[in-house]
Amino acid sequence: MPRKPTATAASMRKTREELERDMKVFLEKGEKIVKVPPGATGQDEKNRSKHIVISRKHQPPRKKPDQ
Repeated sequence: MPRKPTATAASMRKTREELERDMKVFLEKGEKIVKVPPGATGQDEKNRSKHIVISRKHQPPRKKPDQ
């Protein structure tokens, strides 16, 4: 199995520049960046991880076996 290509310094620099530009535009519009404390997201009230499902293939209902 071939390895995934790693990011080059140029692609990482481009990504960093895009992020900085996007943040600048965001802040200039008057928006605020809010720091979220660790554990504040992705957990339910009993501190269990929430698994988010983006998409599931529709499956027909299962037939009950004859008794």
